[in-house]
Amino acid sequence: MRLRDLSATLREAAAEVSPEVPQGEDHWHVLSTIGLVIHVDHEPLRKGLLAGAALARLAQGSRRLPMEGRTHDELERVWVRLALEGMDAARLHAGGFPWRLPYLEVARRLHRVEGWSETLVRAAPARNVGVPEVGELRTKVRTLLARESVRLPFGRLSAASECWEELRRAMRVERGRCSRGDLAPLAGTEVARVRREIDEVGRRFSARGEWAEAIWAEVAKRIEELPPYLWPVVPGLNEMGRSTVGLERAHRDDRHRIRRRTGPGGTGEAMGAMDIGSNDGLPFRPPLRTLNFFLRRKCLRTVPISRSCRVDDMQHKVDM
Repeated sequence: MRLRDLSATLREAAAEVSPEVPQGEDHWHVLSTIGLVIHVDHEPLRKGLLAGAALARLAQGSRRLPMEGRTHDELERVWVRLALEGMDAARLHAGGFPWRLPYLEVARRLHRVEGWSETLVRAAPARNVGVPEVGELRTKVRTLLARESVRLPFGRLSAASECWEELRRAMRVERGRCSRGDLAPLAGTEVARVRREIDEVGRRFSARGEWAEAIWAEVAKRIEELPPYLWPVVPGLNEMGRSTVGLERAHRDDRHRIRRRTGPGGTGEAMGAMDIGSNDGLPFRPPLRTLNFFLRRKCLRTVPISRSCRVDDMQHKVDM
């Protein structure tokens, strides 16, 4: 069996070269595409929070506040600064979508800040403390969160995020994308149960309203198109290989090793000789082997029949 990413070119090429070998698609890539559909409200939420430079003005207000204090008044001003900096820190590294939802985290932190500031304002008379910055913070945060362009996408995205986490648990892909690892094989007997759990996740999410039904309809459509490649069983093992991470890391290590050994000038030629390189410096190859070479360079993973065999030992299966 071969595992690959979602490339249609690779899928067609592998089917032409070795039609008898089953193909599987990496579950990390599958979930990445599904996450784009489920988290469709992240961009509207981002625009709602940024409209009118609202977040920027909040963050700038923290610069006028102290970083340390001794009295209750001073400490509450320090808290206001920390609350604003903590809110803004959630969007400093906005990459990793859909595995990370920075502006959903910003909105969640704003809700917590609103609650904390309300507690401080109510407790101020009893403590004979009055810090106007706390009241101002509460007012500004409430005004921002009350925007229709923030309130509606925040509610939907929060529900979609819960659906996303449930879907990942159902597919046994619970780790974060930043710590992406080789997924444990899934026994063939578990496939039916996993698919039932996915359907149950969809039913619960769709019950939230028509907007959720529309999102899940698109998710279900994508999942239904993938069964031949989403749940392929390794012949002889009755289990599914689910990720290409192991081979990708070995490929990366090979590239690094070649660079250290040959230097920039000989890297292309050395990588071409090992069939793992880029297009630079590749040796001539007969036309009949071009497609096989393309498949091997694109890190198609061939799962061995025996667990003790290395993945590379089975690469001869793609040779003509």
